[in-house]
Amino acid sequence: MPQTPIKSLLLLASLTPLLACSDKGAATDDTQNDTQVSAPTPYGPENAWYHAPDASLVPEEPAVDQWTLGALAPNLRFTDQNGDEVWLYQFFGQTVYINWAVEWRDTCHNYVPNLSDFNLRHNERATVITVLMEDAWFGPGDAETVARWVEKHGGADPIFWLDAEQAARVDWPTTWPRIDLIDPGVRLAQQEVNRIYADATIDQVTRRMELAIGGSLDNEAEVCGDGYDNDLDLIADCMDQACEASCAETSVTGSLAPCTPDTDDKTTRVDVWRVTVSGAVAAIESDNIAEATGFEHILYIREEGQSWSEALIAGDDEWACTWPLEDLGCARGWLPPGTWEVMVFAGTGGWPPSDGDCVNPELGEYTLRTRGDVSFTLVQDDVELQSL
Repeated sequence: MPQTPIKSLLLLASLTPLLACSDKGAATDDTQNDTQVSAPTPYGPENAWYHAPDASLVPEEPAVDQWTLGALAPNLRFTDQNGDEVWLYQFFGQTVYINWAVEWRDTCHNYVPNLSDFNLRHNERATVITVLMEDAWFGPGDAETVARWVEKHGGADPIFWLDAEQAARVDWPTTWPRIDLIDPGVRLAQQEVNRIYADATIDQVTRRMELAIGGSLDNEAEVCGDGYDNDLDLIADCMDQACEASCAETSVTGSLAPCTPDTDDKTTRVDVWRVTVSGAVAAIESDNIAEATGFEHILYIREEGQSWSEALIAGDDEWACTWPLEDLGCARGWLPPGTWEVMVFAGTGGWPPSDGDCVNPELGEYTLRTRGDVSFTLVQDDVELQSL
């Protein structure tokens, strides 16, 4: 069995109040005066990936396979890029995302950098496993499919395939990729987390995935203010309507002038705000003040020390706010705890004219509204985008 790191034992200890132990008790040594408990046995076959360090905590497989929200997922038997067998239940105790993918679809490949970064930063508490269901010619995924994937993207992440018997146990996606969330008790928590918000970018999807680390289906409601998505609905803290009563509202105003169409990014004006979020995930919304403004708000967020080229879109752009044209006039998203710089600017034109153009260039006023413990400082006022 693989070596069991001490940090894994500590992780399982933290889960004990949430998960009932099975009747697979640890052996005792009666040959000594003092009863001694033997070391826990890790769960699962030999392979390079995470193993639940105490097999006695891992639930029994259900008699019938099902993919029902809240129920135990089937304990699939995968084969990895090393040719080793891997069981889904060996990841018991971790937040697991199953990335169902196919070799023939470009979008599946586009997710790889973000998912690899997710694994690198969160490997002690969470894992994204990629399961290649079809090859480049629409045939079943196999060892050669995985080998080509690893050659293209690297082999640091768990990349799996399924034989015909195991593939028949899967609730097959209708579109690719599909990312499913498995809670630390190996129960299906969410399907299609990458499609919960239709206009979310890959960056936004993986940021939202991070919120679920530390959550469990045993939590019936969101715990306001702890920075986690406790109930695994991919909404945390002041983003959740259930927490609104405990989240202070803050607003600041700014303006962009001239607010004019700019297809070449030559005259686009932006404001930059330093935003400090304390304690909890905050909701943030940018919206027009004057009804006739009509410019498309875009919010970029960067951590201190990052360049703007590394910035992320702060939330799910183009959600309907108060502006009557639903594809214009607002942006809504979220900010994790920490200190950030947020850039507010108008879309840069293009076609059709309403997509990013300022309907009334003399009314480039906006308001930033937040819920949560948030403070704002305007650090750059109405500067040209290309100067940043």
